[in-house]
Amino acid sequence: MEFGLLYEWQMPLGISREDESRHFLEMMEQIKFAEAMGFSSVWSVEHHFLESFSHASAPEVLLSWAAANTTTMRIGHGVRLLPYPYNHPIRAAEMAATLDLLSQGRLEFGSGRSATSHELGGFGINPAETRAMWEESLELILKAWTEPVVEHQGQYFNQVARPMVPKPLQQPHPPLWMSCTSPESHEIAGRLGLGLLSFTLALSIEEVARRIALYRETIKTATPIGKFVNNQTAVFS
Repeated sequence: MEFGLLYEWQMPLGISREDESRHFLEMMEQIKFAEAMGFSSVWSVEHHFLESFSHASAPEVLLSWAAANTTTMRIGHGVRLLPYPYNHPIRAAEMAATLDLLSQGRLEFGSGRSATSHELGGFGINPAETRAMWEESLELILKAWTEPVVEHQGQYFNQVARPMVPKPLQQPHPPLWMSCTSPESHEIAGRLGLGLLSFTLALSIEEVARRIALYRETIKTATPIGKFVNNQTAVFS
């Protein structure tokens, strides 16, 4: 078992800009201390428009700063939102690859489709399309990381042939994870060979165990969306 930190980057309602800056920097001191105490990873959510709950609207910046202040901790997107226009898959691929290079191959790439109507509505995203858009976006990101020239024609994204630079340091690509909030999504993560990012919040331990068992059974016969199966389980408590 390994221990890591996951940050929502919460701020008190009405916080001043000066105190918000100090709050961010104090969390970096926590991260450095956690690394010294043997914590193996640090993860950041991505949320938008959620005043006080989460100010992590630019996780690529927060995680780059975390990477610069650590030397051994894995640096995790927990998760990168892939429905567009949260993030275009080519831009998400470019930023993640850059972070992997700067961190010397410490990136863990978790992705998800978002959950709140407040956030989805703020970007004009149809909730009914988020799962299909998430999967196609992840497929395009993987092409961008692993193929010399990326080209794609799909339902949501069309990419003319272009070389994508940079490529991530980890080969064939960083480990892939999926945020899962329902039993169905636990099975999807297993089917696609993705690492499981699950939750214990508002659930009994027995229900958490049942969902993890679903994942572990499904991943035995995975058809990985990436180049390898990332058979790992994490829970946010």
